[in-house]
Amino acid sequence: SPSADIHTRRRGSTLLKMKITILLPYFIAVRAFAPAPEPTPDPGPPKSWLFSATGYYTGLAANTFKMSGTTNIIAFTDRPIREANYDMSLGEVVSLFHQEPNNPPNAVVTVTTDGGEMLSAAMMLSHYDDSTMKSDEMAFNFSILGEVDDITRQKMRGCSKCKMSIFVDSVAENCKCYGGSPNTPSGKKTVQFSKAKTPAYALPSH
Repeated sequence: SPSADIHTRRRGSTLLKMKITILLPYFIAVRAFAPAPEPTPDPGPPKSWLFSATGYYTGLAANTFKMSGTTNIIAFTDRPIREANYDMSLGEVVSLFHQEPNNPPNAVVTVTTDGGEMLSAAMMLSHYDDSTMKSDEMAFNFSILGEVDDITRQKMRGCSKCKMSIFVDSVAENCKCYGGSPNTPSGKKTVQFSKAKTPAYALPSH
C-alpha cells in the first residue's frame, strides 16, 4: 500500500543516516592518521671540490713551471660536505677545469729548494701543456697573485726538480670527480684555462 511504501522509504532513509553518522568518525580518523606524502629531498648545500698533490717543480720561464713525478693527488669537498677521492690522475684533475674555461683555477704552490728553503706563492693557472710529457708531468703558465718579492720569484724560477706541494681551489659542483669523459679543450685566451695549441716555451728534455 502507499502508506507502507512511505514507511519503508522513511525507514531506509533513517538507516542510511545512522550508517553515515556511525561511519563518519571512522573516515575522519583514518584520514587523520594516514601517512603524509613523502617530502621532497633536500638537495643540501652546493658541492665543490678542491685538490692537493705533491711532486717536483722545475722553473721553465718567468711565468711557467713544470710539475713532474706527481703523486698523492687528493680530491676533497669543501665543507660541510665530507667526501674525498684518492684515485685521480693529473690529467683528470686538469680536465675538470674545462667546465669553467673562463674561470681559471687559483693555486698555492710550495717548493723546497736544494738548500732546504721553503718558498710559497699563490698563483692563477692559465694554459697548460702535456704534449711532450709523461702522464705524471705537465707544464703550466701562471700569474702570481698578491705581492711576492723578486728574490722568491727568482729562486722558484731557478728550481730544478725541487720538491713541491700544490693546493688548487674549487671546481663547480657538477665536477665529474668519479670518472666521465673530459671536455675537449678549445682555443687559447689569456684568461681562459685551456691547453696551449703550441708551447710558448721550451720544454727541457726528460
